[in-house]
Amino acid sequence: MEMSQHNFLQRCTELKLLLATFAHERLIKRFLDLSNDFHIDTTALTKMVYAQQNDAAVLYISEFLASAANASARYIAGDFDDVVFEANKMRKNYGAKSDAFCLESCDFTLKKGTITGVVGENGNGKTTLLRMVAGELSLSDGSLSYGRFKGWEDIKNNIAYIPQRIPKWYGTLQENMKYYAAVHGLHGKENQERVDFYVHRLGLSKYKDYSWSEISTGYRLRFQLAKIMLKHPRLLVLDEPLANLDVNAKQYFLEDIQDLARSEANPIAIILSSQQLHDLEMVSDQIIYLKKGKPEYIGKVKDIGKDREYNTFELSGNFDLAELQVLKNTNAGIQIEKKGMTFVLQCPLDFTSKHLLKELAHMDFSIDYLRDISNSTKKYF
Repeated sequence: MEMSQHNFLQRCTELKLLLATFAHERLIKRFLDLSNDFHIDTTALTKMVYAQQNDAAVLYISEFLASAANASARYIAGDFDDVVFEANKMRKNYGAKSDAFCLESCDFTLKKGTITGVVGENGNGKTTLLRMVAGELSLSDGSLSYGRFKGWEDIKNNIAYIPQRIPKWYGTLQENMKYYAAVHGLHGKENQERVDFYVHRLGLSKYKDYSWSEISTGYRLRFQLAKIMLKHPRLLVLDEPLANLDVNAKQYFLEDIQDLARSEANPIAIILSSQQLHDLEMVSDQIIYLKKGKPEYIGKVKDIGKDREYNTFELSGNFDLAELQVLKNTNAGIQIEKKGMTFVLQCPLDFTSKHLLKELAHMDFSIDYLRDISNSTKKYF
């Protein structure tokens, strides 16, 4: 079985599951992705979606899945390099004074189809690192490479950078997107089709004729993402994109960038920073943890805490530090520290979350919050 056919059938299986679970909004989004990745005539569907006739769109997709057998891909895997970006001893020094901030030497690689999260406390170098990757800030030492792209104009055309403070747009949002698409070589029917695709794929159709001042900060971020995707970048750099999003908007945004990264027609490497550690770790393939400008950890998410010497838990409830210290009677190796509104427990490796819950229940404690952070960067903070 050819890889494109195998991938197509896998994607159809995903759509059938979404249909069966009545996840209609997600179903429509993922079908639009399918049409973008494979040669499928979706003219009728897009008209329904663009007219917000979602019930008719769901019926159309249902009928398509009942008869779908195969479709050829719009891409050739060999056309895409695996490595999009590589940093070799990348370093930035902001001055000669002894107390001047310095981002220490960093070595890492960004590959197509992957997401890299950058974490650390404020003022520890996250924005500096991202601006260097995006070509917005010069290096003091080291070198950067961008796969097969060599000339700076070519490199910049394949990088999309969204800073934390997004510049204001003028005119309607749709008009601005059409202009941006035209600047990047999309004209006539193709211009309108690509703008329509990203506006509706990212759930922005209701606001396309609004002005910048008429939409929220969260929607400004989504419009900026839709706009820069028009040029089909190979590297997407996002500085604190989750900072102004509510709980639901944050989840939708992370879901969407995960889909964009793994697109088969245009797989991209994404690197983003955030203070939302657990959300970021859920979607990231690798993590860069910075502390006082020094990369304390660069590696796969699944390898965080792999060689740890103890388990770490974070919890809160109807108890104070003195009451919680009773846990040490069950295991002398437990260390307890209060951090803000929560307690952090370091426990021997054989003392798991199951053991902890059992002991807390015996003490008749009410637990408001419990998280195992043994395999999270949260334990480094």
